[in-house]
Amino acid sequence: MHDIEIRQKLISVLKKPGIRIIEEFPVKWGYARADIVTIGDEFTCFEIKSASDTLAGLNNQQRFYSTLFDYVIVVTEKKWLKKVVPIIPQWWGIWECYPDAIEEPFRVVRPSRFNPGIKAQALVGILWRSEVYDILKSYDFANIDNLLKPQLWQIAATEMDISDLRKEVRHTLKKRVYINTRKNV
Repeated sequence: MHDIEIRQKLISVLKKPGIRIIEEFPVKWGYARADIVTIGDEFTCFEIKSASDTLAGLNNQQRFYSTLFDYVIVVTEKKWLKKVVPIIPQWWGIWECYPDAIEEPFRVVRPSRFNPGIKAQALVGILWRSEVYDILKSYDFANIDNLLKPQLWQIAATEMDISDLRKEVRHTLKKRVYINTRKNV
């Protein structure tokens, strides 16, 4: 099976009211792209590793995703099941995709758990200057009008409560208008 076929099945399973689905979500200033991200009450990354893929980028993806997402799930086929386990953290989930299944195309091999290592810098790093500015203004931060993006990022990352920041980032990304070559729901 190829990535696109798994992706289509996965999107059909993930579509729910109140959930925003974004494909090819840029992470770490574009150094990585998460295959599918869902934004609702949680910020979840789904990384697809089809039988026709390699695991070459998984080490870097693991480093980047583990600072940002609430949950991360590797969606793979039998070929990679045992090989992804030593690469990914214990809190990452693993779903096996069954290429020919229609009713239940995925099986949870290992459920994902909440990320213990979310970093405020990673969260603010995916926001645009105007978005960080709006968040800080809504929390009554003063004297920020003329600050540059790195300065705003620093204030948000160091002076906001991480749970408030997580909530604001999800809210902001849900309403963001994306211009991307892939369809985003």
